[in-house]
Amino acid sequence: VYVTAADYASNTTGRAFSLTGVGEEHLCATALLTDVEPEAWYHEAVDYAYTQGLMEGSDPLTFQPDDGATRAQVVYSLYLLAGAPEPEGDLPFTDVPRNAWYYDALCWAWENGVAQGYSGTFFGAMAPVQRQQLAAMLQRFAALTEETADARGDLSAFSDGDAVSPWAQEAMAWAVGEGLLSGGSGGRLSPQSATTRAELAQILMNLAG
Repeated sequence: VYVTAADYASNTTGRAFSLTGVGEEHLCATALLTDVEPEAWYHEAVDYAYTQGLMEGSDPLTFQPDDGATRAQVVYSLYLLAGAPEPEGDLPFTDVPRNAWYYDALCWAWENGVAQGYSGTFFGAMAPVQRQQLAAMLQRFAALTEETADARGDLSAFSDGDAVSPWAQEAMAWAVGEGLLSGGSGGRLSPQSATTRAELAQILMNLAG
């Protein structure tokens, strides 16, 4: 059962109550967000990403689950998941202003090899992140935290497995093996398709274990 009630601090608060357990309750983002239904397949992941502060919507009380996640959003979420360490140095990217909300996160990601640009001077922060780009970032992040595993998925099991770019094949196989990425309709992996914000929330929750 989801209950939304007003309070003095934020005007709205959400709680989920269990009908099977007396006194059981937990804060639930789906009761706060107007565009996330409690029955949605991603609602638990959004609860996690939202309450952990890893993701938020651009408008109050929204999450935009079906919008494409940007490269900047991915970098920022991974940066927060890593504990927001203090970055060092400067960026080589001329398209990233120093006052950008993701600047420190990208500095950290660039310094540690988690994220790369489209070129030596262009990052493309607001571009939707492709699934194969995301896989590469996730694998580098896992290597950074020494949480890599030997599991490797079989890309040939997907109808479009041969569409994975050569530079991303190892990362995609790793992400599939780790259960971070899976096939969609028609057994397609869609490596060059955009990742939705709902999918990113689910992946972040799975990555955190």
